[in-house]
Amino acid sequence: MTCEVIDSTRFGENFFCCGTTFLNESDDKHKYHIASFAQGKPYEKLTKDKINILCSGRTMPEFCNENGNKYEAVDCFSWTIPQCVGLYALCLQINPELNFKQFTSQCMKSCEKNSNNMSILNAEQLIKNVKQNYLGTQDKLCKS
Repeated sequence: MTCEVIDSTRFGENFFCCGTTFLNESDDKHKYHIASFAQGKPYEKLTKDKINILCSGRTMPEFCNENGNKYEAVDCFSWTIPQCVGLYALCLQINPELNFKQFTSQCMKSCEKNSNNMSILNAEQLIKNVKQNYLGTQDKLCKS
């Protein structure tokens, strides 16, 4: 087994983060949207054909107006990369030989499209797919 470094550059090759308006909507993939920092034309290439993982959100003061501070909800990679790495670690417990490229492929096969045409990673399906793929390989090795 080798050490894998998954930083924001490597993560961004295949993955992106998506947000949701309210925490209580996190189970409804149809309410997921491109992370707030990445909305707009300059980011279209970064978000196209990516595996989207729900990211964290926080509320922070954005600017002052005549009514006082205005707070905005923002989201970014700070929670998404650790989620991705955690899922990779769970998959490595199933198949210690799984490399990051294979993990990414399994993630893509485990995505569901939402109403915004985003590929949303279904973590439960990912674990099932990795188990099925690895156990199927092990069965073939045992029979030969």
